[in-house]
Amino acid sequence: MRSEFPSHRPCIVLITRPRDQAEELADRLRDAGAHPLIFPTIEIAPPQSWDACDERIRQIADYTDVIFTSPNAVRFFLERCARFFDLAHLRTRTFHAVGPKTAEAIAAYGLTTAPLPEAFDAAHLAAALASEPMASQRRFLFPRGDLAEETLLRRLRAAGLSVDDVIVYRTVKPDPPPEVRQAIWAALARGEIRVVAFFSPSSVRNFLDFFPDFPALFREPQRRPPKIAVIGETTARACQAMGLPVHLRPEAMSGVPPAQALARAILRACLAERSDETA
Repeated sequence: MRSEFPSHRPCIVLITRPRDQAEELADRLRDAGAHPLIFPTIEIAPPQSWDACDERIRQIADYTDVIFTSPNAVRFFLERCARFFDLAHLRTRTFHAVGPKTAEAIAAYGLTTAPLPEAFDAAHLAAALASEPMASQRRFLFPRGDLAEETLLRRLRAAGLSVDDVIVYRTVKPDPPPEVRQAIWAALARGEIRVVAFFSPSSVRNFLDFFPDFPALFREPQRRPPKIAVIGETTARACQAMGLPVHLRPEAMSGVPPAQALARAILRACLAERSDETA
């Protein structure tokens, strides 16, 4: 794709996701001529103990459905299952995914998913599951991360469904080298980074642990602070609670993965800023 930004002054976008999850967004931005910087503020790690998960796996025959809301949950849970039995054993279960990336992760293990919800978020997935015929007679297992939002679990239980959750991975804070943090902060302070993208409340918290003076950039008239982009409502609320404005928050759209919608919003903002500069 032709670059939309001059090479001498690219639109620099800071992505706070783990590198393996950030590459898709980075590629989309790079293809449009923006300049992505990947600075992970979270890392994904196994649970401190597998005991609870292993117990659920041993009881897998008791569950009719398995729900996933992230590719990380798919990977950690199914790779743990593979220690106990051939994954073909799971083909009699019905798998549900919150969106296409999670469905793709399930498919990589030779398993299929039920139709995706109308919009790719926990609320729409919960509504779809609760409306299924005979849902009250099914039993759901929800492997998840330790910081996963409670929306899905809460709404399914409120609808009277039988659902058990189990932690299959943890979100932890990385330890980037001091020189990397210093370089990122210098670029933020000089106004060179034009967008900072957050994908979870924990990524916001950790970012502010690394850069406690970041909110002050938005209160100083002489500064050129970046726009804040978020992937969803929960992350937006976390930003606002910590004193950060939210500028880019794409609406959930049927058929459009959230990362793709976010990329579009970021690129539109970069182009609008460029137009203002050249007007």
